[in-house]
Amino acid sequence: MPLRVPLLLTEKGIEVVALLHCPSKRIAQSFNFLVDTGSELSMLAWQDAAKVGIDAEELPNYPTKLGGFGGAAEAKHFKEPCFVYLTTDDGELITVELPDGILVWRPSRKKSERIAPSPAISILAREFMARSGCTLVVNMAKKQYYFEA
Repeated sequence: MPLRVPLLLTEKGIEVVALLHCPSKRIAQSFNFLVDTGSELSMLAWQDAAKVGIDAEELPNYPTKLGGFGGAAEAKHFKEPCFVYLTTDDGELITVELPDGILVWRPSRKKSERIAPSPAISILAREFMARSGCTLVVNMAKKQYYFEA
């Protein structure tokens, strides 16, 4: 029988609770991540990075400007290898490696580059889904939302 990781339908979209682990920096913290099929790269929200002691101001800038429906975003690159752990319905862990680290982002602070002020949210994107080997299942009619491994 396939393993399933439950997802949550929230006002922000479809979310998953996952553990972010960066062994070299002794970081291990669970976060609610938005599952975002429109984003290419996974990102940790600026305020979530601060919770685990990452000083985003000191990180190198990500060379490509980020943008989306909410406008432009500022991104830094936390280059330490990280792991994301998903917990299945049966309590098993699925480990997903992010060998190049993760981006840390916040909406642009320039008023002209964003539509409305809103806090950043942590995101698991297409590169995460490809690395996980999981299938994203969303059946709104049956109220079923999960990753299947």
